[in-house]
Amino acid sequence: AQQEAPAPSLNPFAFLETLGGLLGGSDPVDIGPATQLQLKPLKEGYVIPDISVLLSREIFQLGDDPALCAKVAAAIESFTLRQYGLPNDEQEIFLATNRRTGELVGCVFLKRLKTKDLPGYDVLDAADIPLMESLAVNPKYSGQGIGSRLVKECENLALKWGYNKLLLQVYVENAGAIKFYKKRKYKEVFEDNRIQRPVGSSIFGIRWTEFNHKVMVKNLSKSFF
Repeated sequence: AQQEAPAPSLNPFAFLETLGGLLGGSDPVDIGPATQLQLKPLKEGYVIPDISVLLSREIFQLGDDPALCAKVAAAIESFTLRQYGLPNDEQEIFLATNRRTGELVGCVFLKRLKTKDLPGYDVLDAADIPLMESLAVNPKYSGQGIGSRLVKECENLALKWGYNKLLLQVYVENAGAIKFYKKRKYKEVFEDNRIQRPVGSSIFGIRWTEFNHKVMVKNLSKSFF
């Protein structure tokens, strides 16, 4: 994460925002890296709780179970603080926010994944590779190109880090997400059956179960998207 938000970059999806505004009166959406203050508990603008609720609803689709949603959101908040709370050159969180209201619209995480000791990942022929994860967009902002813009931010940073590939993992039954990534030139490499998802709760906490996830990779050096 960065101390200060950078100057806004050229937005190739601006026409979608304009069209959305004409059709639905939607506000412009800004995208950029989270600042240190946004990732610090008890600070004004602390955003990780909002991220956690968004992820629990949109990635794990727990909106119909408020109690489980709350528990998973708390677990995600704890994980995010451990993994992404301290700024360094190994990771980044990009946020999409409503320019007028400041509402969190979407997010995506990027980190360098060490693949050396991960079964099956040797086919990537890389000791480490950037992993894009936790991409989510509030449904009421769908159709404005926000997901594409978040993905592009990750691709640009991966290239800046010196990589020519970008990795992601997506639940095999999430057909919409798989279609989204394929449209953006991500290709299936193999399936990982060790990634967990929440399936319920008990007095002891959250019950997690392993599910198959498609591991997809994009060759950034040959991409013009």
